[in-house]
Amino acid sequence: MSRRRATCSVQRGQASPHGDCDLKSVALSSTAALDARVKRTHPGALREILATNLRRIRAEKGLSQDALADLCEIDRTYISGVERGLRNISIDTLERLATGLRLEPWLLIRRPDADR
Repeated sequence: MSRRRATCSVQRGQASPHGDCDLKSVALSSTAALDARVKRTHPGALREILATNLRRIRAEKGLSQDALADLCEIDRTYISGVERGLRNISIDTLERLATGLRLEPWLLIRRPDADR
């Protein structure tokens, strides 16, 4: 991705015919253009299932988020984000969470009504 540079055509010490160069608005407009190109992810049902299962299983095992984070070598704030459905985790992270909880990874993404 190429980066645009905001430049002002006014030399130092010279007055601009249109007033001062407004670098803030130039920076904001290029940031807005960049934001429009950034891919947005929308939480799906599976992310919510993972969040619910992770929170429930961690509590059943009597682990705090800090303790699970230590077992998985993942930051506690990341685990918090997963439990709130804010993180779109990789399959590698799913495996690390399952290993820390000593269970198979598929159990973390299993629908609650799968037993029925």
